[in-house]
Amino acid sequence: MHLALALYRLYESRRVHRALKTLALETRTLLAALASPHQIIDEVQAMRAMQLEAARIEPTQPARAAVLRHHAARMGL
Repeated sequence: MHLALALYRLYESRRVHRALKTLALETRTLLAALASPHQIIDEVQAMRAMQLEAARIEPTQPARAAVLRHHAARMGL
């Protein structure tokens, strides 16, 4: 009986609930990525293009380059 109570309390724990929810979201994202690899490739190519553009304009427009890098880092999230 003590084991059942301990398992119930563990299940009801908010920390465990958040961890399970995060695991489910990560699993769903992985399965979506595996189902559409071309989308991932397109996103990586777009990120790379933004990084290259940021490197190109860095000497003359450092603020714009930082914004481009920020957007590139956030793609696909």
